[in-house]
Amino acid sequence: MNRSRLKQMLLPMSTAVAQRISLENHLSLETLLSGSGEEHHFNGMCQAACIASFLCEAGYGAAREGLFGDAERVLLDCRRAGIETENWRFDNASYFILAEILTLHDTQFFITPVRELIRANERLKTHNALAAQKK
Repeated sequence: MNRSRLKQMLLPMSTAVAQRISLENHLSLETLLSGSGEEHHFNGMCQAACIASFLCEAGYGAAREGLFGDAERVLLDCRRAGIETENWRFDNASYFILAEILTLHDTQFFITPVRELIRANERLKTHNALAAQKK
């Protein structure tokens, strides 16, 4: 790996990329609150919550006690309702929990080296593959 590439891996992602991802996440959250959400909006929230959790475990950011458990609960409730009714939405309580996650995740973008973001994404892929095998 050349020096330039190595340096990029040790630094946080560019501000432009971080802002684009953040905007997509926050728009998905708002769409789910409005009741106009679709499964892909929900999946984006799941991904953001998982990555934020993995990054906290790795020491990038701090979450209040129980935040990720609360997020898992509301995401499972939304998934269940979305599958049953095809209405992918968050209520106000769910919205505030996921907004807290996204706020944390936004700060993580500016302190986490790219290599750690890649590791967290790989971990999510492995987690999803294992979950798919169990079905």
